[in-house]
Amino acid sequence: MFNTINGLSSGQSVFLYVTIVAVILFIIISLTLIKKKETFKASDGSLFMNKEDYEIYENLTIKLAPLFNDSKGNDKLINSLGLDTTFVDLLKNKGFKDLKSIIIYKEQFATLSILLNQS
Repeated sequence: MFNTINGLSSGQSVFLYVTIVAVILFIIISLTLIKKKETFKASDGSLFMNKEDYEIYENLTIKLAPLFNDSKGNDKLINSLGLDTTFVDLLKNKGFKDLKSIIIYKEQFATLSILLNQS
């Protein structure tokens, strides 16, 4: 089995076989370690590689859910976040058509930014 291969000496052939086996073992071990990494799946299906990012995301989705909930009484929940319902309507549905609209709601943007950056 360890005879000469394409003009290689038996010592070189052994080295080649050992190298090939080592590379194959390295690949198998690497793939096994990659598969064992735990992933965290959020309620909306988003995947996270670490628990901290997953928990931050889940907390934000719970906290900001009223922004996308159209049920009655939702205005109070939006106001409890410090946001104006008109601002949320512009943000979700109508958009800001001009610079003046954005400037008028600059405090609302700041409040939303604070909400998004709390963890």
